[in-house]
Amino acid sequence: MNTAEASRTQVLEKSQDAVSVAKLREQLQQVTTERNEALDIAAESKHKANMAQEELRQVNKKLFRVSQEKAKLEREQRAKQSLAKTLDDADSSSVDYYKRKVATLTSQVHSLNATVTEKNRELDKVRRQMEHSMNQSRHSLFNSSKRSRHD
Repeated sequence: MNTAEASRTQVLEKSQDAVSVAKLREQLQQVTTERNEALDIAAESKHKANMAQEELRQVNKKLFRVSQEKAKLEREQRAKQSLAKTLDDADSSSVDYYKRKVATLTSQVHSLNATVTEKNRELDKVRRQMEHSMNQSRHSLFNSSKRSRHD
């Protein structure tokens, strides 16, 4: 009878061990799936951040060019205004020409100022998006590492 009970106890222990192993495998599979999902999210966030950084670089480059153009037009405008003042005593048709030219340049400067303002808004928006994306990435990685420590 002792042998039968011992055998029965061994079978019961093996059965419990098999159930424990199955549960552990299931938990391992779940943790692995969660880790893979977190890694996918992190990779996607990193890709988005890289794209946002590239877009930011392009916007900054364009902003620099627009700012240079604006400065050039402002210099030209000042030169034209100075010339217009100098020619004030000259023929009225010449003065009218330069006044129209000054008005045209002034309009261009206003247009460029509006463009610079818009690009500054876009730049701020891209910066906020990039910061938000980076924060989400950090949060996802933190949560995934937090979950893996609890398991």
